[in-house]
Amino acid sequence: MSRVLSYPISAVLWLLGIGFLAPFCVLYLFLSLFFAPRTLNPLVRLVARGVLIAAGQRLQIQGPFPAPQDGPYIYMFNHCSLLDTFVLITAVPEFMGAVGKAEQFDVPIWGQVLRRWGVVPVQRDALEEAIESLQTAAEVHASGLSLLISPEGTRSRDGRLGPFKKGPFHLALAGQATIVPLIIGGAYASKRKGSWLIRPGRLSIRVAPLVVVRGAEFSSVEALRDEVRGMFLRQGCP
Repeated sequence: MSRVLSYPISAVLWLLGIGFLAPFCVLYLFLSLFFAPRTLNPLVRLVARGVLIAAGQRLQIQGPFPAPQDGPYIYMFNHCSLLDTFVLITAVPEFMGAVGKAEQFDVPIWGQVLRRWGVVPVQRDALEEAIESLQTAAEVHASGLSLLISPEGTRSRDGRLGPFKKGPFHLALAGQATIVPLIIGGAYASKRKGSWLIRPGRLSIRVAPLVVVRGAEFSSVEALRDEVRGMFLRQGCP
């Protein structure tokens, strides 16, 4: 696609995507007064897929996903794009708790949706608040709810897999949780960090081999972190 065409096409895709998402966010805030987030999850998944379609994205889901009743799990994914959230909500076949950067909660309407959904905000630059957030996430997981976490902590600027933070692996070891690595492809090419351009594209999400923590002998949090990051790299994550 030429750069001359990319600007008007991106503008149209933004308008279509936001035009699809914004009314639903308002509806979600209203419905959440009467229904629990888990009850609304089928509708949320349907809308997430609709946002991807409106934004010119085709999604291929390569499973199988583990059975929800055998969880709870910790889902970890490579984070390259603003589109990742919609890919994950569409693909993962269960209602999840999530951990997200605190800055998102300042976005009008969207921040309120995240709060109603129960997303745990993490202050990356404040150690005490970050520890408190991880403790909250551990309580959510202990209640029987799977968690969705980006081990990189933020979106990649170049599409390549970044360093993994230790926090998610503290959670996995403490909760003896099975880790489900999710490999997202194509999202960086469609919408990369630092650029407002959206390009029509083909996205994919693939379930890599599970990392079972219970009964495994990981010598440290770092050993588990390195094993999971190695899994992403072995599965072709750039």
